[in-house]
Amino acid sequence: MTNRGLIAAELHLQPEAEPIPGPVFDRGDLSATAFDPRGAACNSRRAVRPPETSPGTKVRTMQKSSIRTQALIGAALVLLLVATRGRHFATLHSLPGATWAVFFLAGIHLRPRWALPALLALVWSWDFVPFLLAGAGLQEVFEGGRAFCLTPAYLSLVPAHASLWVAGRWYAQRHPFAWRSLLPLGAAALAGATVCELFSSGGFYWFSGRFAEPNLVEFAGRLVTYFPQSLQAMAIHVAAAAAIHGLILLVRGAVDANEVKAAR
Repeated sequence: MTNRGLIAAELHLQPEAEPIPGPVFDRGDLSATAFDPRGAACNSRRAVRPPETSPGTKVRTMQKSSIRTQALIGAALVLLLVATRGRHFATLHSLPGATWAVFFLAGIHLRPRWALPALLALVWSWDFVPFLLAGAGLQEVFEGGRAFCLTPAYLSLVPAHASLWVAGRWYAQRHPFAWRSLLPLGAAALAGATVCELFSSGGFYWFSGRFAEPNLVEFAGRLVTYFPQSLQAMAIHVAAAAAIHGLILLVRGAVDANEVKAAR
């Protein structure tokens, strides 16, 4: 018998190797990864997909991020309000008062409705508490016995500041914060500031008792004198906030683009 025949006979006489038991895979698994008859995974160009994050986990992550962002924005607005409260005009040593801008920006960025009464309470506390700690009575302070601006007309600041918050909320609900919406942003700020000025200055002029014979002509003159300065102070802070927000969006977009390239 030739060598070829002997080799064939030996191969024919050898018992077949029993398959090594392995895990059972359905067709869905085989479509992603190929397996040899012994159950061992073969190399494949298609990698096994990692477990996807469930929708519930994604929602919880977004909620935590949103809450954290809201808290940071709220803290920044409070610090800005406290740092500039009582300063109405810009100088080399101080920023202009940011109260108007804070209420407007809070309407845009802060979702909870209790943010408005919380800011109102902060403003009232900041204006009244120093006099109360000095020993004055609340009625004495409220009736104008301690400060020129603290009179019964102080109540007009509630609708004045609320109008700024409403203007900010109106903008946030109808326009995405993008460069193309800067014109609606300016229009909303101007409308809110105008209503705020009418309530605050009008309330003080007509109901504070500081003016002997109030009249429309004098009131109009006071609006022309003081409203542009207050509007300028608000515009400075709103423009700065818009610039910071725009910069953050640009940086975030660049980071996302790099992550997409890295994933490819």
